Amino acid sequence: MRQLGVKDEAVVAALLGLLSDEDGNVRDSAARALRQLGVKDEAIVAALLGLLRDPASYVRVRAAAAVEKLGGKDEEVVAALLGLLGDNDRNVRGREGGALG
Repeated sequence: MRQLGVKDEAVVAALLGLLSDEDGNVRDSAARALRQLGVKDEAIVAALLGLLRDPASYVRVRAAAAVEKLGGKDEEVVAALLGLLGDNDRNVRGREGGALG
C-alpha cells in the first residue's frame, strides 16, 4: 500500500467504507490497513472508535491497536480504551491492559 501513496484520499475513503462491511474479516483488514498507513485524522479515529463495539472480538482488538496508534493519548481515545477493560473477551482485555499500562 505504501506504493499507492500513504495519504491518497481515495485509498483512505475506500478503507473507511470497508470498516462497515458485513464481513468481520474485511472490517479487520481495513482497520489493520488504516493503522499501517498511519494517517492521523479525526475522521479515521472516529470510525475506528466505532469498531471498539464490533460484535467480533478480533475486530475490536485490531481497532483498538489502530486507535492506540492513530489517536494518541486523546481523552476520548483513552476513555474508549479504558472501556474495553470490561470486555467479555480476554484477548480484548489483555490488549488494552498492555496498551494502557
